[in-house]
Amino acid sequence: MSCDCGTLKPTSLLSPLAPQSVPAIMAADEIVAGWDAALGVSGGATVAQWNDLGSGGFNLTQAVAGERPTFNAAGGPNGNPSVLFDGVDDNLTNTVLDLPAPAATRVFFWSVLRQVTWTNGRSLFQSTEIFVFQDGLTPAVTQYNTASANNNAGLSLNSYGRLEAYFSDSVADYLKLKATTVTGSSAGSLAGAAGFAIPTFGAGGGHVEVCELWIFNVLPSPAQLAQLDIYAATRYGATVLT
Repeated sequence: MSCDCGTLKPTSLLSPLAPQSVPAIMAADEIVAGWDAALGVSGGATVAQWNDLGSGGFNLTQAVAGERPTFNAAGGPNGNPSVLFDGVDDNLTNTVLDLPAPAATRVFFWSVLRQVTWTNGRSLFQSTEIFVFQDGLTPAVTQYNTASANNNAGLSLNSYGRLEAYFSDSVADYLKLKATTVTGSSAGSLAGAAGFAIPTFGAGGGHVEVCELWIFNVLPSPAQLAQLDIYAATRYGATVLT
């Protein structure tokens, strides 16, 4: 598998004909769940609920007012909305989203986000067993199911970037941040209990700001990855990829 198949296309392709949303690129049955800060956010200045744009109804919620993240109407690149988690106790969770063991069904995350600050061991988002979190001797991100894998320092602090994380329980597992791909190490395969959170369950999550996050049950095809890059560059600007 080549992990560079999502290379940004020439500027001439970034046209009004570019995909306007992730569901315009991925088939409905390939989307497990998805959250976009421009859609489905309720609660006012702080976010009480972030609605799932997939068909599963996996809305992320927070009942405790003091643990709700902040909604920024133009906090993301190109003035896009974002949801900011304070790195202390802010979190949004869903108790029924149950991701499978990656060896049985692939798990793929696609997101546009920034790390505001970096603390070793803090999650950016996680199920009960499948994590993307901050790890390493430098401000880096890693993927985890049963072991840390494919540590990647390609997303500098306070810089928005596109993230791809592929879990398949094989050496094809990879983590891509902006233009940097790290692969070759399996993150393992374990099916945990139901539950999903941004950035983590309860206190101690990463200080992260998210424009959108999607979960797929397949590795997108090379054509889909290219279209996702065109979409990201068109909506957020090419700097999220480079």
